[in-house]
Amino acid sequence: MCVFWLKTRFIFRINHLLFLFYMFKCYVTNNMKSAIIIFMFTTYIKQLQHRFTRLFYIHLVVSIYSFLILVCWGLPFCPLSFCGNLLFNPVLVVFLGLCIVLFFAELCFIPNGYIICLLELISSWWLYILSLVSTNACNIAFTKPSYLLVATMMCASFVIIVHNSSYQRKNIYLLLVLFGGFWFMSQAPKQANIHELPCTQGNIYLLSTDQEVTIIDPGYLGRYASAPSYIEYTLIPLLAQQYGTHTIDHLILLQPGQILFEAVTKLFEKTTIKNIYLPLWKGESSKKMLYFFMRMKKLAAEKQCTMHRLIKQDYIITKHPKQSIALKQLQHQATSSKVTYESYAVTGTIDKKPFTIYPAKYTSQTLKHS
Repeated sequence: MCVFWLKTRFIFRINHLLFLFYMFKCYVTNNMKSAIIIFMFTTYIKQLQHRFTRLFYIHLVVSIYSFLILVCWGLPFCPLSFCGNLLFNPVLVVFLGLCIVLFFAELCFIPNGYIICLLELISSWWLYILSLVSTNACNIAFTKPSYLLVATMMCASFVIIVHNSSYQRKNIYLLLVLFGGFWFMSQAPKQANIHELPCTQGNIYLLSTDQEVTIIDPGYLGRYASAPSYIEYTLIPLLAQQYGTHTIDHLILLQPGQILFEAVTKLFEKTTIKNIYLPLWKGESSKKMLYFFMRMKKLAAEKQCTMHRLIKQDYIITKHPKQSIALKQLQHQATSSKVTYESYAVTGTIDKKPFTIYPAKYTSQTLKHS
């Protein structure tokens, strides 16, 4: 970064010397008109450079503090938001200006069809640009940082802000603070464990190692009327705070249901799911259940997620030195809303600790440690 700054200052000095040489040449050849034009253009470029440097400085300060707040809340940080703030301001000014003109034109009964067309054109153009980039691919999640790291970044940023130096140097120092925070948070160790997340009458289980994250729902999520809100405001922030990711390698659903499928569609919008495991059911399901299942299946195909339908056999999901997960068929058929399906238990080891998770309808005690 310092090398880049030195190169920039060197190039600026060279350009300044070339400008003085050209001004002297224009003076010798009595071409003062060209000299005045060049002087005005150079002055405008300097003012533009100064304004951009100040704008860059303001956005750096906002990005650092907003980054710390988002990470502590368990929300993802999007690096493109920094570029979006710089590019969106002129578009926002034009859009709001056209809205004000449209408002007064409507009050004064002035024809405003062209203004409406311009507003629709700006909106469609902006939405098209946003659709070019996948939201999940740009979001970066970090584990909840230590209070010492947060305090260090805040104090360092405050010292840089109040220090009496040029905006260019402040920008370099703030960039070092921001990228340093990125690096330290990305190096946070990830421990293999089983996390129990309360949900209505039971728990949802999050299993993690260095390689993969697995979520197991024994059937309690489908009993929760506000399951989509629970997914968005409880489960997803916990994924970021505990594991620093928004990617679910394996999502195991032991009891199918309408509310469950609706919640999984919300999960697709906010995270990346690689594999879904769901028992194959028989019988007459409701129209709403079929609707949300087909919607979930369509999203899985669009997001390149593999859906595994469980049919009367055992399955090995993962087998690593630190983690092994398998689905074991139980001698029991569950019934729900006129549909029947096979029951499966999730067995395996996490960090050399064995576990067994049963479906909610199979037994009231779903987690047993050997």
